[in-house]
Amino acid sequence: MEDRDENSSFINNLTRFDQDYINVTNEMPIGYAVPLYGYFMPFLLVVTIVANTLIVVVLSKRHMRTPTNIVLMSMALCDMFTLLVPAPWLIYMYTLGNHYKPLHPVPICYTWSIMHEVLPNLFHTASIWLTLVLAVQRYIYVCHAPQARKFCTLPNVYKCVGYTLFASALHQAPRLFDTQYSLIIMDNKNVKLEKNSSIGATCINNIVGEPKLFGIIFKLYD
Repeated sequence: MEDRDENSSFINNLTRFDQDYINVTNEMPIGYAVPLYGYFMPFLLVVTIVANTLIVVVLSKRHMRTPTNIVLMSMALCDMFTLLVPAPWLIYMYTLGNHYKPLHPVPICYTWSIMHEVLPNLFHTASIWLTLVLAVQRYIYVCHAPQARKFCTLPNVYKCVGYTLFASALHQAPRLFDTQYSLIIMDNKNVKLEKNSSIGATCINNIVGEPKLFGIIFKLYD
């Protein structure tokens, strides 16, 4: 009972800690996060991997390589990586119940941020923009059929997919610099623990300011 009370007290102390401290438990309502990310997500991950792998296998066959199918295959890959990249962290944090533990050392904090936020948003953004590419492609096929042979070719589609991924990477690039992490030493029952805090990066704040930066980023989704 004493050990359980000590653990509960320790978790409560983390919850009340400064908001700049990386507390995964406080990032979202834990009552919803554990069942959704911890239990439902692994099932969704398996379904996503199987379904999108089948799509890629079929559409990558030589006789199936058309401009439309290339875009569809790229969308399937982006959708799969959107869930596949953060999956190890979500399983560790929520399925295995480690969300209350401090993240350390500092490189782990950057890894968490990149794999949990930056890369999933990158692939999700690319998937959305590829949907727009597909719509434009269908418009050309239907409304400007004579031009389709000139613009809707395999080399052009490969270039378009590459440009879309590059633009998505540029779109998410500021997220790599908007936060920096530093060590915090916290004493709990004479046990020293290394923890990390997140601080808005000075260079980004000085150039455009954090509210304006995120306004620019999310404006692109409108």
